[in-house]
Amino acid sequence: FGRSNVLALVRGSGSGTVVLTGHYDVVSVANYGPLEPWAFEPEILREKLIADLQTSARSQAEHLALRDLESGEFMPGRGLRDMKSGLAAGLVALYRFAQLEERFGNLIFLAVADEEVQSHGARGAISHLERLTQEFKLEIDCVINLDATGDTGDGSEGQAVYYGSVGKLLVSAYVAGIDTHAG
Repeated sequence: FGRSNVLALVRGSGSGTVVLTGHYDVVSVANYGPLEPWAFEPEILREKLIADLQTSARSQAEHLALRDLESGEFMPGRGLRDMKSGLAAGLVALYRFAQLEERFGNLIFLAVADEEVQSHGARGAISHLERLTQEFKLEIDCVINLDATGDTGDGSEGQAVYYGSVGKLLVSAYVAGIDTHAG
């Protein structure tokens, strides 16, 4: 599909290796509705979201979003929480690991394209990881999923590390039928 994965390796001593991985994809901005024209201008979007939520917030999640946006510590953006913030955290971890004078173990950062469409990115990365581990005699000890998790409380639920995976192939069903008066 013309997509690419991004892989970086910072070597240290020994063969033990941790993989930090997450996905990236293109997400629509249509869900911003009338605020869509400002989807790529986060400062303006934040102010417009605040104004909108001040008059229309109903749910606990909407009130929490308003409080977060008003604090000035949060920047809105499509895909930001879902994937981009986790990838950014992984890049910072990789950078800080690379800055250490003495590094124990090895760290791989792997951003894979495509989460929802049969996981082509993650599946395509397997052969590259295998080749890399053989070439540098690495042993993958842990894989940490950088994708974010939802937290509508005080933030403590979102401060979790998920390792491993239950698989990313999503089950779908297509149902065809004929409408009746009973719905």
